[in-house]
Amino acid sequence: MNASASLPLAPIPAGIARIFVVAMLAAFLLGATGGYVLRGWSSAASTTTTTDTTTRPSVTVPIPYISPVPSPTHPPALDPAGYPIPI
Repeated sequence: MNASASLPLAPIPAGIARIFVVAMLAAFLLGATGGYVLRGWSSAASTTTTTDTTTRPSVTVPIPYISPVPSPTHPPALDPAGYPIPI
């Protein structure tokens, strides 16, 4: 039995498929361009230019390093003789 016989759908015309692919590519291109434009606007708005030489340079305070807490481990399952059971 053929699988296509169970679904009586007409095949999608090649022109419609091409239009769909072109529309998707255009949407991705416009989205990427919009992201770059938005990034450019936001960085331009947050950047201040000053010629005042009396201001102090900004200092970045390092974040203190804290070692990660080890996750709790459960004791291995033991058989009646006391040997660990491989999982």
